Amino acid sequence: KYGDVNEEVGDEIETITHDTLSLDLSKYIYEYIGLEIPYKKLHPRFREQISNDDHDPLVYQTETYKKLDIEDDIDPRWKTLLKLKNN
Repeated sequence: KYGDVNEEVGDEIETITHDTLSLDLSKYIYEYIGLEIPYKKLHPRFREQISNDDHDPLVYQTETYKKLDIEDDIDPRWKTLLKLKNN
């Protein structure tokens, strides 16, 4: 709408003067695109995992701890190959 001053009347209505040469539509384009992006749909199994993970305490492991676990579980036939890989 044309008016005496530039102002936002409502969510979708702005008044502009007759002297206005350009309009900043970036806000409206951003909102339009944001509404067009669909929500991410998750399989119910994954939704349960996410909700359960929120209440569990976080457990951190060091690299040496992980390395010890791996070495204990290795088949003796593969230990020589692991030695070659680590060199």
